Amino acid sequence: MKLTKEGIAVIEGDQYLSKDIEVAGRLDVARELLIGMREHIPEGGVVCDAGANLGDYTATFSEMVGEAGVVYAFEPHTAVFECLRHNMKAYRNVTISDFALGDRSTNASVIVDTHNIGASRLTGDGSGTVRVTTLDRLAGKWERLDFLKIDVEGYETLLLDGAEATIRRLRPVMYVEINPWTLGKLGFEPKDVHERLEKLG
Repeated sequence: MKLTKEGIAVIEGDQYLSKDIEVAGRLDVARELLIGMREHIPEGGVVCDAGANLGDYTATFSEMVGEAGVVYAFEPHTAVFECLRHNMKAYRNVTISDFALGDRSTNASVIVDTHNIGASRLTGDGSGTVRVTTLDRLAGKWERLDFLKIDVEGYETLLLDGAEATIRRLRPVMYVEINPWTLGKLGFEPKDVHERLEKLG
């Protein structure tokens, strides 16, 4: 972890998100993209940010939901989580967790991409020190979920399998990034994500 001149925590050597933050001089580098989704992220709403990384989306979600809203941010990569913790200190409506969301309670390991920290991914063999749980287990008492962002580098199908009851009950708008290469590492294809979304209506 290193701090930019603005005091934002980034990852040394990361040529993508960390570099973008350093060049822009601000954490919320995804703001322009998310402004287009503003109608789905109401003030006082609830957002789940799965794969929060350094907090670039989380910061904008926090601003959008305001003081009456909540953002739940999940980031399992230990070094990246420490950056997220630092970057979210001033965001009182954000709850951060250092575990992953999947289809069951298990463990995983992080395969780190030092060149692009956002492309780091989890193993699916049940080994490692990263704790994995389901969104259904966590969100059982949530009364609302307005927006669910999923950027989990191949774990998309597993997360959706472990979130089916929550999605059916709370009907969030979803923003899902699909990376065919990382999906393939876990034996899935983009169609597997699409099929799950269609099943959920």
